[in-house]
Amino acid sequence: MTDGEDSDSLSRTPTAEERRLQAKLDADTISEREYARLTALRFGKDPNEFSFADAAEFFGVTESELREEMAWLAGGPD
Repeated sequence: MTDGEDSDSLSRTPTAEERRLQAKLDADTISEREYARLTALRFGKDPNEFSFADAAEFFGVTESELREEMAWLAGGPD
């Protein structure tokens, strides 16, 4: 991914589905599958084919580390 692609995907207006999934992330009620879908939608991947394992690989972390990150993003324990 180039800097331009990253900038474009983050600067566009989120879809209703992205906003709904972000709200679930903020409330710490998002499932791993939903988190993978949110990641796919934000970064131009196929949300129907993008798994939690794919999301972890995309971010360069293990699935366990990604779970910890999700908890941190939701304001959970460190």
